[in-house]
Amino acid sequence: MKFSCNGIEGSRTAANGHAACKPRRREERKAAWPHPNRAKRLECAELAPAFNDLRRSKAGASSAHSKRFATTNAPGILAACILFALTLYAPRAIANPAAATVAQGRASFSSSGPQLTIHTSDRAYINWQSFNIGIGETTTFVQPSSSSLVWNKINDPNPSQILGNLNANGYVVLQNQSGFYIGGLASITAHGVIMTTAPIPAPDLAGGGPWDFSAPPPTASIINYGQISTDKGGSVFLIAHDIQNKGTISTPQGSLGLYAGQQVLLSERADGRGLSAQVTLPAGSVDNEGKLIADAGTIAVNAQVVNQGGLVQANSVRTVNGAIELLASDAINLGPDSVIEAKGGPQGASPGGSILIKSDGLFSDQPTSAINISGGTQGGNGGQAEISAPHMASIQSSILGQATRGFRAASC
Repeated sequence: MKFSCNGIEGSRTAANGHAACKPRRREERKAAWPHPNRAKRLECAELAPAFNDLRRSKAGASSAHSKRFATTNAPGILAACILFALTLYAPRAIANPAAATVAQGRASFSSSGPQLTIHTSDRAYINWQSFNIGIGETTTFVQPSSSSLVWNKINDPNPSQILGNLNANGYVVLQNQSGFYIGGLASITAHGVIMTTAPIPAPDLAGGGPWDFSAPPPTASIINYGQISTDKGGSVFLIAHDIQNKGTISTPQGSLGLYAGQQVLLSERADGRGLSAQVTLPAGSVDNEGKLIADAGTIAVNAQVVNQGGLVQANSVRTVNGAIELLASDAINLGPDSVIEAKGGPQGASPGGSILIKSDGLFSDQPTSAINISGGTQGGNGGQAEISAPHMASIQSSILGQATRGFRAASC
């Protein structure tokens, strides 16, 4: 069944946000934290979301009970923060990356207090015993150019925890088959970011060929509560069995992809504008409750199940359109707070972009979810949208596809 429309208009105002507890810090930290140099600066706002995620994943826990716990039991949340910190964080040092060996290319390392600086050649490959960044700590890669790449293989039985700052002027690949957790105070800034849990062998970076993430990923997750951003024309790709985004990922005029699959192929674009990806065997799930932004760029989400409950935005910048693709082999679900927009920009004649939502199984949405492919406020045709699935009831989402006088409304 395929949904089609011509110039359907609608409107929606959405507000999104969540509360986080911030208890007063204890004067006697040593009594509460057995490792004060590791965890003394961790805050409840950093720990409660991860604890709630773990709690909701336990068998038998109902969503209604989870909601009551999160909204009405403030003392319980505080206790959960302390318990989570003691049980998960205490056994491991939350510090800058440690124990590096260089397998390809060149790299030098220097540290000063909470700062770790790594100078690398292009196409460097580094093995790490652990790759964690604590709150208030910063790891910086200094690379020859914005097209340079450094591959970081992390040999840690635990997920990498990025709670501080990670900076680079080129492409950074982070590979840890145990998973990643990016905290709410974390910031990752680079020209390109690739994070994967696929246990693939070391590629020949000097060869310049595509990178094949074809090994079945373990049941490890990438969970993001923080800020991941690139400069103009960059790329962000997250590849894992399960991906949760509750933070903000932004790459203006770039490529943004969340891929839960057993076979993902990454390659450098022929035009030299970053990276491109192809998924042939989707698996696992992608859940977006945060913000995915790539104005004048592309956003692709591909998994067995896609749950979209936040913002997906690829608006046009003048005449450069944005494009959004949500693809699933089993189901796509648009939640009540879902906003998907590829509308025209505010300056000049700016046409709307394109949105493709395609499921090989089930599609469902809510009356308060919204899709916007309108033309620009100063002119520009409406964009294009397609929603298709073999199992789909009537479309409930509001669809805005208007255009100013003299321009064509959206086609859907």
